[in-house]
Amino acid sequence: MKTDKKLLFIFILLFTGTTAAEQIEGKVVKVLDGDTVQVLDSAKNNYRVRLYGIDAPEKNQAWGQNAKKALSRAIASKNVVVVINGVDIYKRTLGTIWLDGYNMNGSMVSSGHAWVYRNQGQPTVPAYLPYEKQAQQANSGLWSESSPIPPWVWRQQEKNKQE
Repeated sequence: MKTDKKLLFIFILLFTGTTAAEQIEGKVVKVLDGDTVQVLDSAKNNYRVRLYGIDAPEKNQAWGQNAKKALSRAIASKNVVVVINGVDIYKRTLGTIWLDGYNMNGSMVSSGHAWVYRNQGQPTVPAYLPYEKQAQQANSGLWSESSPIPPWVWRQQEKNKQE
C-alpha cells in the first residue's frame, strides 16, 4: 500500500509539472525593513529575503518604522522556513516566510503593516486580499492613518522629487 502511494505521488509530480518547493531553513539575523530580512542557514549562507506578495511602507515613509518593528517583534532571531518564490531584479530571494506554521507575509498584511503587492495593478498573491480588506475595515496598523500612501505611489513621488 505504501508503494502504491509513493507511485501515485511520483506520477502526480511528473504529469502535473509540479515540483517540490525549494526552501531555506535558517535564523532571521536582521530585519532590514517591513518586507525584507536577512536569513542565515546552518551552512552559514546569508540570504536577503524580500517577503513575496506584500509591500510594506519604506523606512522613510509614514508607518515604515512601525512595519519594521512589527516584523522584528515577530521573527527577529527566530528560526524560520522560507519557501522560495523566485528572485527579484535586485537579486533578492523572493520568499514566503513561515514561523511555527504561520505565514508571516500574510500576517504583515492582516495586521495592517503592509499592502498586498500588485504588479501592474494585479495582486501577486490574491489570497492576501481579504486580509488587506479586513485590516482596512478594522483601521489596523497603517490603515489607522487618515490617508495612507501605498509604497509604490510613495516611491514614485520620491523619484519625481529628485528629477
